Amino acid sequence: MIQIPSHIQTRYKSLLIEKAVPEKNHHLYLKWLRYYLDFCLKYKLNQAAALFSQNLKRLYRMGQVSSELYEEQRPAASIC
Repeated sequence: MIQIPSHIQTRYKSLLIEKAVPEKNHHLYLKWLRYYLDFCLKYKLNQAAALFSQNLKRLYRMGQVSSELYEEQRPAASIC
């Protein structure tokens, strides 16, 4: 998984604060941002946003992603 540069993490955390995301959840949002960016690199950026959500839904339906994990990513994905 890629590492997010510190200046991008700082800007992203500022956005989380602006969106009133509880600080205790920031690490989850950063985790899903890393997943999303990895996905963008693999599937080309212009297609990635729609494919990312579709792929997680498919994994959830197949039982490969828990409901907790699926629900955890939804608000994080909406920030992206």
